[in-house]
Amino acid sequence: MNTIYPPDAYNKELCLKVSMPMWLVILYLVRPYVILIVSLVDIRSRGELFSMVYGDYELLPIVAALAGLPALAVVYAWTRRSANASARVRRIWSCGRQFLIGSAALNIIGQVIPVIVGISWGIGDLAWVQIAASAAAICYLLVSRRARDTFSDFPGKSENSRQSAGSDGIN
Repeated sequence: MNTIYPPDAYNKELCLKVSMPMWLVILYLVRPYVILIVSLVDIRSRGELFSMVYGDYELLPIVAALAGLPALAVVYAWTRRSANASARVRRIWSCGRQFLIGSAALNIIGQVIPVIVGISWGIGDLAWVQIAASAAAICYLLVSRRARDTFSDFPGKSENSRQSAGSDGIN
């Protein structure tokens, strides 16, 4: 346990919790899935919500959903972050900062795709806002010691899992 953070920054397994700024970054990066869930709840305004967030381009929600997959993997690893987690979950968590940076970079690329493929002649105001938010997320993840420390912190194997893993079933 590192002593540079207050006691309430740690969970019951003495690992750093995901900070509020990092949750905001994650929520922004998984927004296509959040919008999808909200849209399923309120079917009447589904099209309005998508056009409000992504403009008139039908391709952008799909591109944003693909860009959000690495961030969704981090959320998955967070839900499984325990002493008994699999090696895959541990690997995803240890690469979580890179996954989120990659997701934000893909969001930026996704905003310029309509210009690249000729669907649009320019980048709109909403796209610039999303580019700026993604760039800010990347900057935060690159300079934040808390983000780096959080993704390097994972609960150790518990005594019960060590004993059962080493027993091989031979008595």
